[in-house]
Amino acid sequence: MRNAKPDTMQAAAIDRFGGAELVTVRAVPVPEVGPSDVLIRVEVAGVASWDALEREGLYDGAFGMPSTFPYVLGWDCAGAVVAVGSQVSRFKEGDRVYAASMPLPKGGTYATYAVTDADNVSLIPAKLTIEQAGVMGWDALTALSGLEEIGLKQGDTMMIFGASGGIGHMAIQNDWAPAYWRWLRAMTAWRYRSGWAPTPSSTGARTTWSRPLVNSPPAASALPLSQ
Repeated sequence: MRNAKPDTMQAAAIDRFGGAELVTVRAVPVPEVGPSDVLIRVEVAGVASWDALEREGLYDGAFGMPSTFPYVLGWDCAGAVVAVGSQVSRFKEGDRVYAASMPLPKGGTYATYAVTDADNVSLIPAKLTIEQAGVMGWDALTALSGLEEIGLKQGDTMMIFGASGGIGHMAIQNDWAPAYWRWLRAMTAWRYRSGWAPTPSSTGARTTWSRPLVNSPPAASALPLSQ
């Protein structure tokens, strides 16, 4: 391993699967950094609906990885590289990175530090804040994999249900595939205005989309797509 790492860290962990009352913050050892690993000092950790399922044990033994306790929750994060394994050349100490993996065999991201394989890590693009990078990992990957799975072609028509949600709002952004979408349907968090101009009801959302966004089933049923 190149660069030194601390011995202990603070983490939100559980000693058995169950309810939220089992989560406590305590000192735990910093995971060992393997030859292909990256150690990240976590500045932002994503919080998602599946965290509750993980806490309750739904992913126990997933991908052939046995669960060990104390069990640190969290699947994605962003921060600065503290140390890298001997086989890692893409990253160096101080790099601003974000990472996503499910679950992390050496402990989750609800901690001061997180360790994961370098294949799960990327440099943060200049246009992204660390807060954006830290919470977008799994939502963005899920959206992208879905779009790739259905094999869209230019000019195809598709409808996204829940387009204002964590995964849906990633799927509709112009940067993904601007030629793909003509009709979009959002069930929450968006208000329809004339001229197909969306008005976000929460801060930080983009306002440059030119595709239609519809906020209610009655309005959506009037679209040609629903006939």
